[in-house]
Amino acid sequence: MRYFLVTYVKRPNGETNEVVSITTKINNHDMDRASVILDFKTKKILKASLGQAIPHDWPTISTYYNQHYPGIFEDLYQKYP
Repeated sequence: MRYFLVTYVKRPNGETNEVVSITTKINNHDMDRASVILDFKTKKILKASLGQAIPHDWPTISTYYNQHYPGIFEDLYQKYP
């Protein structure tokens, strides 16, 4: 696995679900639907459209998601130090 993806899905009741996945390849569907795409091999942010002004730098975004998904990030950092 190389990429960390976050997709926000709006439910009919107005709530938003956060769907997280990791994958080895990115396709057009991923680029269209995902709100955040992090490439752990190159340590680059391929996409970050979060609806608010945040710095699009690796330390800021990766630190935020690492707080919520430490197990996933630990695995990805072991594979791509």
